[in-house]
Amino acid sequence: MTPLSSPLTPLHASSLTPHNRLASIASDAAFIRSAALSIQRPLVANERCGAWYVGDGAQASSAYFKSTDGHERAWKFSARRPPRRPLNHNPNLSLLPIFVSDLAALCLDLGEYKLSKPLRPLWIGPDSPLPGPGPIFEDYTPVICCSASRVEAEGERTAGYVQGAADDAENWALGLTPSIFWRNVDALLAASDAHLPSLIATLITESRTTTSKASKQPRQLTPSLSVTALPLPPPTPETCQIALTATPTPPQTWIQSRNRMDVGLGRHKKASRNLRLALPDVCGFVARFVAAGGGRVMVGCESGRDVCVGAALALLCRVVDEGGCLRVMDEGRPLTKAVVKARLAAIMAAFPEANPSRQTLQSVNSFLLDWRA
Repeated sequence: MTPLSSPLTPLHASSLTPHNRLASIASDAAFIRSAALSIQRPLVANERCGAWYVGDGAQASSAYFKSTDGHERAWKFSARRPPRRPLNHNPNLSLLPIFVSDLAALCLDLGEYKLSKPLRPLWIGPDSPLPGPGPIFEDYTPVICCSASRVEAEGERTAGYVQGAADDAENWALGLTPSIFWRNVDALLAASDAHLPSLIATLITESRTTTSKASKQPRQLTPSLSVTALPLPPPTPETCQIALTATPTPPQTWIQSRNRMDVGLGRHKKASRNLRLALPDVCGFVARFVAAGGGRVMVGCESGRDVCVGAALALLCRVVDEGGCLRVMDEGRPLTKAVVKARLAAIMAAFPEANPSRQTLQSVNSFLLDWRA
């Protein structure tokens, strides 16, 4: 027997157009705004898809977690995304000592994040009555988990509405990001599906120019180590500059001067893979600079958030300590995954917007932990 819902399935699938998704996101975002206004608490967006429902400048902070976090065998902390914000609730209290141990191993400075009361999750959605700004919760601090999309019954669907419209944006958004969407929301919602691809392409190109200009400010990871987007600022004698460029170049051309190295890695995954091969040269170059009395080290890449962060992690583990002094490697105490993880967590705490890819971190770990490195 054919299920009653079968005839609706093609109709539902045809509604999953980019325009319908963007319109649904805008509709759901209106609820998020009203909830935030009513509850009067800081708004934190999950960077995976929740950021689509929060306009530019509206969120106080961000979190990063997957739908499987907190599920069976998915209970570990990520050093790439340190748990400095509210954690998922898990009813298995026996896991709490493990969580505490894992968090302590990251050696993060959590002074400003100490809680006077335990956290307790509360859930609301578009069909929930919105609580007011009070009362004061005496026994716990509430973490209000807000679901943006409304649930519609099979026979009551609103034409064009897509529940969870922001999910899997890489499959439908054509490169559009939440920030570009909200900066151009009126133009995007006014465009037809036929015109959206060209409009999105234009907006992305314009955004790259704007972002490139805005992201040049170096980010300090330690007092002596920083990362930035290319191009690097004018050199100074006391700073060692490493430029990880998007055009592959042979190693014999990399050294430009005693304090400047231009390493051509390529782009994206290719750059991440080539980083593994370049790190011995990069670390050796910086080590010689520091040993000769040099001071600061600056590493740049195209985005300022990916391979340069990976290279900085390698330098922090192999070459310089947090104070900028030359690190003396103790052969009797080799680097461990725990040490690398803790130093990555420190970098992410200093630069939360950093986004080293999985491939970048794999290359760095291979270099740091492989005995042949």
